[in-house]
Amino acid sequence: GVSLPLFLDESYYWFWGQHPQWSYIDHPPFVGWLMWLGSKMDFGLSSVRIPAILLGHTSFLFLHSLMKPYLKDENENWWLAFVCASPLVGLGSLIVTPDLPLQFMWILSLWLLVRCVNKNDLFSYIALGVAMGLGFCAKYHMVLFAPAAFLWLFVSGEHKKLQWNYVVATIVAGLVFCFPVIYWNWTHDFASFRFQLNHGLAAEIRNSKWPLQYLGDQVLILFPTVFILAFLQSRKKDLMLWICMGWFPLVFFFLTSFRAHGEANWPAVGHISILCLAFLYRPVHKAIKYTLFIWTMVTSLLLSHIAFPWL
Repeated sequence: GVSLPLFLDESYYWFWGQHPQWSYIDHPPFVGWLMWLGSKMDFGLSSVRIPAILLGHTSFLFLHSLMKPYLKDENENWWLAFVCASPLVGLGSLIVTPDLPLQFMWILSLWLLVRCVNKNDLFSYIALGVAMGLGFCAKYHMVLFAPAAFLWLFVSGEHKKLQWNYVVATIVAGLVFCFPVIYWNWTHDFASFRFQLNHGLAAEIRNSKWPLQYLGDQVLILFPTVFILAFLQSRKKDLMLWICMGWFPLVFFFLTSFRAHGEANWPAVGHISILCLAFLYRPVHKAIKYTLFIWTMVTSLLLSHIAFPWL
């Protein structure tokens, strides 16, 4: 990622990094903070990306910890290659956008949620609130984590293990650590909240093709094989964590596509769990390996074109 030139959106966020603020009108500030930090260690090429890329790739450590109970030793390398080759979670983690810190905070929050269920210590509940609050500072889509998490807790019965009095600490920590966004909006007539709500949930002129376009985008990005395998896995009770955390964002934005035009990357946090869900098809399906091969070839072609334009 350091050798790639900055793309147009990244240049926009680089400008944010030169002028750090509590928040901005079209996005929360986390990506700007990462660009500010990167500009302090910029030594040429696109090394300004280093903090964001390191953060994004650290998320795979927590994701691997969550997947470890489901994986056989011989499948771990296949799983890592499969996830890292995927368009949004893999190649997308080399490009600095708000999705990168959101990916980290979403996976960290998921890891902490499972820890809350298993450990039931106050620290885990507070840390979960911190991660969710910072996730909201990355992208507003972090709000989907709470309903998806509650869906998993109640459908799986894991809610019975929670210390509900500790949940108050989670809420307080979350509010404290999303303070920059709340403060900026409070002092700017909630301009950012209103902009995003109008942008994502309420278009003045609607198009009946938007839901079909949204579905097509998701199937193409996830790839039909992944989409089908994940769907076939969606009745297994032992995989309910990945089912709820994967399908909830995708279904939510499908429903909003009836009211406004949705962008293909909006449910990216759901893609993480969908990829894991599809991979856990027993045994590892040949389609997974074929998909990995196709993704690798396409990524290689794209990177070669960026380095030596030939297409």
